[in-house]
Amino acid sequence: SASHVAAVKELIQVMNLAKTTNQTVDVMLKSQIAANPQLKQVEDVMRAFFTKYLSWSNLEPQMVQMYAETFTEPEVRELLGFYRTPLGKKTVSKMPELMQKGAALGQKAVQDHLPELQEAIAKKMQESSQGKKP
Repeated sequence: SASHVAAVKELIQVMNLAKTTNQTVDVMLKSQIAANPQLKQVEDVMRAFFTKYLSWSNLEPQMVQMYAETFTEPEVRELLGFYRTPLGKKTVSKMPELMQKGAALGQKAVQDHLPELQEAIAKKMQESSQGKKP
């Protein structure tokens, strides 16, 4: 309904989702470059690509639809109540930092165990190539 969509748009505004989404693009880019330093030379190209396709203006209609499909109007109104509280406001303000730290944790976990992954991939590739021989 129109009131449901309006409530979702209000929730998105209170959650500062536009800013968070744009910051997420920056976090993704930094994470990609940290994982693959050779990408630094094409950072501008990647930033332009991410900005073009992952900007808030491109994602907003789908985000509104996603929230409207996920939460009923009463649930959206309850979320609005939470995000207007001091704790809700703190949650919104800390979300980009938490996302960045979470991405760093994931990246470190992969880097710390990359040899294990590479070994498993090599083993699987070897098994696959042996299985195809007559």
